[in-house]
Amino acid sequence: MEKRDSTIFYRSFYEAIKELPDINQLEVYNAIFEHSFNLKKPVLSGLTKTIYTLIEPQIEANLKRYANGNRPKKKQTESETEAKNKQEESKSEANKNKNKNNNENKNDNPSLVKKQIPKKVMFSESEFIDKAKFRDALPDWSVEKLRYYYDALLTWSNEGNKKIDWIATAKTWERKDVAEGKIKFNTLKTELPKNWWNMDLTPEQWKLVPKEKVAEKENQDIRRKMGI
Repeated sequence: MEKRDSTIFYRSFYEAIKELPDINQLEVYNAIFEHSFNLKKPVLSGLTKTIYTLIEPQIEANLKRYANGNRPKKKQTESETEAKNKQEESKSEANKNKNKNNNENKNDNPSLVKKQIPKKVMFSESEFIDKAKFRDALPDWSVEKLRYYYDALLTWSNEGNKKIDWIATAKTWERKDVAEGKIKFNTLKTELPKNWWNMDLTPEQWKLVPKEKVAEKENQDIRRKMGI
């Protein structure tokens, strides 16, 4: 099939893309137009792949219809009787494929694509309200940075704001703060709480425990968890 000069862009595509971070929006838009105009299927990953997977069936359906519409029609070389016989055969074949075609046509409906788009939720409704999951999703962040952006997301969300991907939002905020020179976490040091001896420490806090106290602290934690 030849490359195309035009394509159809649905509102459902726009609604799905506009809530994404800027970098993901750009990747999805490029993927749509490369596929639609140049017939090149994109290789994507992460959130970009998730959204594009919902859009791709509609693009494929449009390309198929475009190809069928551009096929040259056969000249009428058959007699009226032969044409009638072939028409009866095609009706029989059409009945066999009726259910299959109905199922395929469902994928051509843009409204179905829209229904499958992930919903926007408040931060408190997301899985990352669990601080352990929030920390695991951002393993390279310091304790101070995790605490700061966790509280910032929760406060902003409680004002009525919702997002599809809260981790992407946190990363976007962090990148913006770094670019504007607002970030201060690189100069902060994790400190041991005053009552650190009776607490379960984070990996960053463990690094600050005096070497001669590490083994003693580990044994004390084991005895405490065993109730000894």
